Amino acid sequence: MMILWLAAALVLLVGCSDKQPEVESTAEMMPQVSTEMESLREGTGETEMSSDQKEAAVLRFSSFSGGGYEYTVSIDDPSVASCETRYEYEDNAEEIDGASYDFIVTFTGLKPGKTTAAVYGRSPILENEDSIYEVTVDEDLNVTLRSVRSLAIFYLYRNGDIAYDSYNITREEDGYYVSVSEEEPFRIREEAADQLLEIIEKYDLESWDGFSESATGVLDGQGFWIEFTLTDGTHVSARGDNAFPEHYFDAIGAIQELLDELW
Repeated sequence: MMILWLAAALVLLVGCSDKQPEVESTAEMMPQVSTEMESLREGTGETEMSSDQKEAAVLRFSSFSGGGYEYTVSIDDPSVASCETRYEYEDNAEEIDGASYDFIVTFTGLKPGKTTAAVYGRSPILENEDSIYEVTVDEDLNVTLRSVRSLAIFYLYRNGDIAYDSYNITREEDGYYVSVSEEEPFRIREEAADQLLEIIEKYDLESWDGFSESATGVLDGQGFWIEFTLTDGTHVSARGDNAFPEHYFDAIGAIQELLDELW
């Protein structure tokens, strides 16, 4: 079972991201967003409100130059809301490699309605960071944001007495892609990602986070490594060598059946 742990170590050397910054409610600044902001889960970027433009909602993401996340924003219906972006460095830090900065997105309401906005973070050394929001604009053009829970990244590795493919699913701006056993990625239908999220929720795979156990003295067995991130900041990583978390076999059977139908 050493292959499983060597694979895990390799990924750690390549680099992976921590959870996104914790969301903070700022109801004292802008009461109209307090209800929505308090419902956002950990890991979707610090939120605040613009002090001079009361109808605007602001997202703040932290990064660093020279390898940190570079962000892009996409709004499904730009007639409902627009956005402006800016970078905020510490004084005189723009030219310093590795300097930390905040990427700030300001949403302004244009007409009453709802749309969806996505913030994509990409880095040459870190895993993708995707955050999705429902943007609601009321009759007074006040903007509120609600974090949307969908699949961002999913990785599965298994080993045992038979050969298993590994799967790496990522969300990109134009849809979902999967790389099977490190081959060239190809696009999959969005419904497959939704079905995978349903399995995650049905078998409570979030409770697996941090599972890392190994059973000794087993000659022929199997091991696994599963890792996924959702667009609300949820991140789960679990691995085992002849040791498994609750509902593992039911969940892995449903997942494998779905993955086998991706092409």
